[in-house]
Amino acid sequence: MKTHIVIFFSVFALLISLGLTGCPGGNGADRPPLLEGVPDGTGTGIGQGYASSDPNFLEYNPDFGAPITVTVTVQDGLISAVAIYGPDETPGWGSLIIDQAPSIITRTNRFELRQEDFDVIASSTRTIDGINEAGINALENITQRYGAP
Repeated sequence: MKTHIVIFFSVFALLISLGLTGCPGGNGADRPPLLEGVPDGTGTGIGQGYASSDPNFLEYNPDFGAPITVTVTVQDGLISAVAIYGPDETPGWGSLIIDQAPSIITRTNRFELRQEDFDVIASSTRTIDGINEAGINALENITQRYGAP
């Protein structure tokens, strides 16, 4: 009898927690807003990032700028895949942003990344701005290639 009561309350607690947190894929309230004016397709864009041969170099130097290439796939109004290529970004700083950005972009369905979106201590504003710029250019490339939806 004791076992049945424990099981009952365990299942009850689970159902309550699901009801409070919501189930993924339910009514779509947890989905990001759809992209407007961008058809399904894949496109590539380039933005200007930041690079340094010395990861301890803290002052901005325009000579250290580096291109960031972003390839985006849009399906049914959502960004379904993102690939970011920035081999000249500073190891341990910009490279961490490049590693984390695709999952943030596909989750939020936007290219409006901010420093606080990332689990990094160092400021990587130029890298983030370069990814945003390249992503917006990639979305424009999709619209040019495939036409308005």
